[in-house]
Amino acid sequence: MSYADLLDHLHEDVAAPHHLRDDHGSEFRRCFNQRSFLFEHDLDREPLLSLPSLAALAARLEPQGSYYWSKDAAAIGDGWDAGRAARCGLAEAVATIERQNSLIMLKNAIDDPLFGPLFHGIVEQIHALCGIAMRDDVVVARATILIASPGRWTPYHADADSNFLMQIAGDKTFGVFSHTDRTLVTHGEIERLLCGDLNGVCYKPDRRHDAAVHDLRPGHGIHVPTFAPHWARNGSDVSIALSLNFDLKSIGRLASVCRVNRHMRRLGLRPAAPGLHPWRDEAKALAASMRPGRLLRQPRGR
Repeated sequence: MSYADLLDHLHEDVAAPHHLRDDHGSEFRRCFNQRSFLFEHDLDREPLLSLPSLAALAARLEPQGSYYWSKDAAAIGDGWDAGRAARCGLAEAVATIERQNSLIMLKNAIDDPLFGPLFHGIVEQIHALCGIAMRDDVVVARATILIASPGRWTPYHADADSNFLMQIAGDKTFGVFSHTDRTLVTHGEIERLLCGDLNGVCYKPDRRHDAAVHDLRPGHGIHVPTFAPHWARNGSDVSIALSLNFDLKSIGRLASVCRVNRHMRRLGLRPAAPGLHPWRDEAKALAASMRPGRLLRQPRGR
């Protein structure tokens, strides 16, 4: 069953909960993956997203390895390699996170039998708000729950997917940068990111004032386009947030071009950056689709 067929099936058989405010529909449609924007939701009143419920989810996900857990001090420029914790005691870590300095990401939560219907319903509403352009571009949706200790940093980074972040509990300061400024995120950094380096987009302290900074409170959400660098710092309480991530066909094609460019560069050639010559990009994407082995390896997400 294709992703579009799955959405049709959900629309027919499951009444999608209306967790996002419909009065933002025009902004969702106009701005999806074009620029960052704020919106409102009511997930902060959802009991399933309380800390005890999430500790139980962590216990289910831990045997699958579907999580990221960092328990050491982190700063804005540390990247994702900072403080990766031992793989044990995840449920207890969630339950006691107020007394730690941890960042925990519960991944693949959309596949959980208890949480899945809730998240699929929100995904369906995002599709309805954003319209056909999003629906035709999406490959798959993923749900990640972020749980963080008071004062904890989420380091500066960019993602290869399109993201809707919804604050559930606690406050955080959130900084987001332009995703189109190639003096900030260079073609080389995008290539490294799409070829699997999660820290491929590097923090530039001299550009820190270029961020649009928002105070996110429970009931607030923000859309972060593909390649838009961002960081977050929690306030004085435990933070819980839901990140719905959408892998896009258009970014998959760009990843294919970047992998071909990397291969050409290893051969001593000087390939043009993506977007300069569309017909060359098409040829590279076709070559990538026909090339087995290392050239076709997809980047691995967090």
